[in-house]
Amino acid sequence: MKSLVHFRHVVTSVEYDNDADHLTVWIRDLPGNKDNKEIFSHVVVASGAFYVPNSPSFEGICSFPGRIIHSHDFREAREFAEQTVLIVGSSFSASEIAVQLIRFGAKHVIVTYRQHPVNFKGTRSIEERPLLQRIDNNTIHFKDGTSADVDAIILCTGYLYHYPYLKGGLKFDTGVPVCVMPNKMYKGTVYTQGGNNKLLFIGPLDGSTSTYWDNCQTNHQRERR
Repeated sequence: MKSLVHFRHVVTSVEYDNDADHLTVWIRDLPGNKDNKEIFSHVVVASGAFYVPNSPSFEGICSFPGRIIHSHDFREAREFAEQTVLIVGSSFSASEIAVQLIRFGAKHVIVTYRQHPVNFKGTRSIEERPLLQRIDNNTIHFKDGTSADVDAIILCTGYLYHYPYLKGGLKFDTGVPVCVMPNKMYKGTVYTQGGNNKLLFIGPLDGSTSTYWDNCQTNHQRERR
């Protein structure tokens, strides 16, 4: 198998040829410093979807003097010891990071949610408030009219689809959060907007729906055999 796999090669373009009914793929050979073209009957996109952060903007965010990071860049909870931290979001990463922060010395954590609270239990050091509305230096103003001073902000706001190498009729809507089902995607696997159903995706969705859609993807692959 190793002889069939090319390491240190980057796909720079995938485009469907309507007349020939195949996919043309341009690949950058990094060690050889050259571009190669290959033809495929089908292409499977399995590069994941969790590497381009969705970083929403809030009124006054530029006035915040403290640290602002996305969960994508969160590495060490001890860095926030003795701090009051605001977490924006209420999904898996928000829950896990909030608990880690308290465990490793954060003074207090506020989780601000858009739709539904996480409902933390067993700790008074984590509280939840409706979505923030604006930021005034260190002071965060929330939808319920309350406010709080924080030292740092962590955005647990998910990711965006990002497939810049898909060209022409295969061009993907990159402005959609990963938790949203892409348009023209049959069972989360087959792209139907272009490519004559020959462009397939594996695992492009949010973890909250991954089990269901992984099953759909597996069953669809069986149907195509």
